[in-house]
Amino acid sequence: MLTLSNVKKSYGTREVIKGVSFKIEKGESFGLLGPNGAGKSTLISMICGLVPPLAGEILVDGKLVGKNLKEIKQMIGVVPQDIALIQQCQG
Repeated sequence: MLTLSNVKKSYGTREVIKGVSFKIEKGESFGLLGPNGAGKSTLISMICGLVPPLAGEILVDGKLVGKNLKEIKQMIGVVPQDIALIQQCQG
C-alpha cells in the first residue's frame, strides 16, 4: 500500500531525510515517532506530494507519487496533530 525506497531530502546543505525505506501493507498500522526536527513532517509532506523528494521513490498503492499526484491525493488523508487538538478543545 505504501512503499518508500531510499527517500532523501535536503534543505540547502542540511540533509533532513537520509535514505528512508519501509513498506506498509494494507491493514497495517504505522506511526512516526521522533523529536522535533527529526523529519517526520517532511516525510509526511513528501508522501502527500506536497514536497518532492531529492532522491528515492514513494509509491502509494503501487503508483509513483510524483507522477500520479491527483489520483493519490484522492486515496489518502492526513490529520495533523495541532488540528486534532484544536477541534478537541472547541468540541
